Order: sequence, then C-alpha cells, then structure tokens
Amino acid sequence: VGGGLQTAKLYGAHGAVREHVRLPAVVRWTAPEVILADVSESSPVDARKAVDVFALGVVLAELVSGGAPFPDEPEDDAVAARVLEGQRFSTQPRKAGDAFGAGTEAAHVVEEMTRLAQACWVPEPSVRPS
Repeated sequence: VGGGLQTAKLYGAHGAVREHVRLPAVVRWTAPEVILADVSESSPVDARKAVDVFALGVVLAELVSGGAPFPDEPEDDAVAARVLEGQRFSTQPRKAGDAFGAGTEAAHVVEEMTRLAQACWVPEPSVRPS
C-alpha cells in the first residue's frame, strides 16, 4: 500500500456520481479493498500482504498477456469502478512463443501463471494465496 493519491469519481448505473474517493496512483494494480479504503498502512500485516498478493496477480497477468491492465480504459476512476464491479484483467496469452517459447512446457507455464493470477484476485483477501 503506498504511492500518491488522486481523487476519483465513481459513477452509478445512470451516470450519477455515486461517491468521491481517493485512489492510489497505481490503481491498475490496486486491490479492491484499498480502493474502498478498507486497508491502509496501519492495517494488520495479513491485510497488507493480501493487497500485495492481488498486485502480484496483476503482474502475472501482464506477463501472460503482454499488456497492461485494462489497456482500453484511459481513466483510472473508470478502472477503479470496473475492479469494484468484479472485473479482472485479461489473461489471454500473447502469441505462442512470444515470451515463454513454444511447446507443451511453455503452455504449462502459461496455464500455471494464469491459475495463480486468478487465485490472487479472489474478492475475499483472506482466501488469496499467501
């Protein structure tokens, strides 16, 4: 948990501003509980570890997909809203052989990284890998 903060507006279903929140500067790698301000520097260590595990899942997805989280969304407040809605990032592998070589072993690595990334994103922080 760290980095600068920025103000964001989260919009409801009909375009009305639902709430103003302070977002971390690296919102694309930020766990939902941080966006909701349920975790901070003063939170218990286990809660902070779960936040880091979520971010690890995002990095794993980047390695598999070859792209940043939500590349189609330029606005961080919209990314925050998507994360809070339960949307996650693409783990669609880049072209075969780009990062991990070709063959069965490379496919296995991609499958395992995808599985781990998805485990890191479960909504309940206490269920994430440790």
